[in-house]
Amino acid sequence: MENQPAPAPVATPPAPAAGAAKPNRTLTWLAVIFAVVVLAGAYATYAREQGLWPFPPPAPVEELEDDPGEAVMPAETPDPTEAWERYENDEFQFSFRYPAEIGALREEGNSEPGLTYVLLYGEGPPKLTVWVDQPGSGISEIFEPKTEEATVDGSSVPYQIGNIASITDPGTPGTALIWRTSFSRNGNEYLIELMSPDGSDKTELFLGILSTFRIGS
Repeated sequence: MENQPAPAPVATPPAPAAGAAKPNRTLTWLAVIFAVVVLAGAYATYAREQGLWPFPPPAPVEELEDDPGEAVMPAETPDPTEAWERYENDEFQFSFRYPAEIGALREEGNSEPGLTYVLLYGEGPPKLTVWVDQPGSGISEIFEPKTEEATVDGSSVPYQIGNIASITDPGTPGTALIWRTSFSRNGNEYLIELMSPDGSDKTELFLGILSTFRIGS
């Protein structure tokens, strides 16, 4: 058997020198990501300044300063009855206001024993009647029932609305409307009427007049 040549030796890579540093790939990637973020932010700022950004820049937020002054209160609505004419009766101790459209009040009275009263007429239109009589006259009981509520000198009083014919003769139609209330107060009896000859609504006016009544000393 012939002698064969021995195989050539395989080269072995040299072992790394002791203490040599290995490359840190994590730090490398972090550096790359940081650089991308910085460049993107710089471009976004430049694009916004140049109007290239696809969305308009947000509007600046205005900071509201606290108002050191006092809160402004809403203005009070003026009372229209303050400008009305005023009637006052010392004998029966009552007063009220009425608008110019009522006209001048015409006063009648009777001082005979047992018939003491005062009767006021405003020709209008609308026509106002105020009748104040002594206790027991019965005027506070006429034309019942009264189905609505009004306020006279801080107290609730009933009143009614109807046409002239239906009040005096129920069931009969009529054109003129009348608002009427009657009540007893301060030892006297009161009857207050407001008539609208053309049938126009005078509820607000009637309630306004009643709200100005002041009864007693």
